[in-house]
Amino acid sequence: MELTRKVKEYLDRAYTFKVNFDEAITKGDIEKASELLWGIFSCYMNALRVLRTGQPARSHGEIREVGLDLAKALGDERLGKAVKLAERCHSNFYHSFLDFEDIKECYEAIMYAARKADEFIRKAMSRA
Repeated sequence: MELTRKVKEYLDRAYTFKVNFDEAITKGDIEKASELLWGIFSCYMNALRVLRTGQPARSHGEIREVGLDLAKALGDERLGKAVKLAERCHSNFYHSFLDFEDIKECYEAIMYAARKADEFIRKAMSRA
């Protein structure tokens, strides 16, 4: 099924970004690490959007909307915070205002969101 293939591509890409994040943070490249965190988050949100609409997000606003919709659907305020932190990570790539402690906070929030999104995706796909 085409939808399943697209979702899997996003999940695989998120995994690759996680591996690259680990390398970047080990090297102390905070800007690259922060952009990879945004990449992980956006891949999971795109996988969710593909499941919902058949199409990936076309803007950062649509990615944010998917994240906030997931937070609302699960009644999980931590997911709303992860959306905001993911956007900060994306901005940091260009403006370099986050430090290592900020990235640690972002990492924890974004990986939490990724786990929640992954659970949601796998449940939805098992019902399909």
